[in-house]
Amino acid sequence: MNTSTSINQYQREKKERHFEYPKANPNFIVIGGQKCATTWLFKLMVQHPQIYIPKCKEVNFYNKTFNYGKGIEWYRNQYVGYGGERAIGECTPNYLWTTSDPEDLTESNRTENIPALVQQDYPNMRLIAVLREPVDRAISAFYHHLRARYFPPNTHILDVCTKRGILSMGYYDTDLRNWFRYFPRNQFLILFYDDVKKNPFQVIKQIFRFLEVDTNFVPQHINSRYNIRYGSTYLYLHYYLPLVSRLLKVAFPPIIRYNWPDIKVTSSERYTLKQIYKPHVKRLENLMGKPTPWDY
Repeated sequence: MNTSTSINQYQREKKERHFEYPKANPNFIVIGGQKCATTWLFKLMVQHPQIYIPKCKEVNFYNKTFNYGKGIEWYRNQYVGYGGERAIGECTPNYLWTTSDPEDLTESNRTENIPALVQQDYPNMRLIAVLREPVDRAISAFYHHLRARYFPPNTHILDVCTKRGILSMGYYDTDLRNWFRYFPRNQFLILFYDDVKKNPFQVIKQIFRFLEVDTNFVPQHINSRYNIRYGSTYLYLHYYLPLVSRLLKVAFPPIIRYNWPDIKVTSSERYTLKQIYKPHVKRLENLMGKPTPWDY
């Protein structure tokens, strides 16, 4: 079922089946991490005939106090489109981040102890995580927050790295250890972003195998990229003249690729970040019992 015709046929059949299944309980979650190809995973997984994922990629139930306060029935109602698929789940990359820092919790309106909240509702949940080299992930998050206008474009990454999880979302050892307290390790599939880039076919097949769905299904657009970084010119315009930037983006799309004046993360800043992450990477390798693909 790897042709567009068969996929379209499946989607029609799936819509018909949805009337028979009002809602369901999920059995898997892609828990993160942020800026680690979870959008790519969502775009491919949603195509599989035996996987159901809500149209809204990030449900943000267990990590947001506002949504969690709506109760478990609200969460189950996010799966109303379920049509009898074998694997039912969602992709919320901020679940992996288990910060207990009061400033982080307040700044992002987060719940405390996400793994415990998931475990009390779904103790048999299968959990998928993708880990990216932490310095690259932090830099990607930094540019993401510039685009969101949280910081002015002349900001240096080391001045704001303690904000919005830019730094702490790369403490994978801490986060996974917290998750391992509540779920056995055989319920986790932990992947590396490096493998997504090198062999996306193998990675998506590994995920299908973990979810016990048909591994012969080949999704479309497997080599597509999502959430591409915007250039510095647009980031400046978007911060100081947001309306103008949005109009230019529509009228002149190449504007998003221009880099003047350039916003750079220097080699010195990279080195500082790497030194911060080094002990965390070593602890992660000990925790997982195998080396990461990163040079630390």
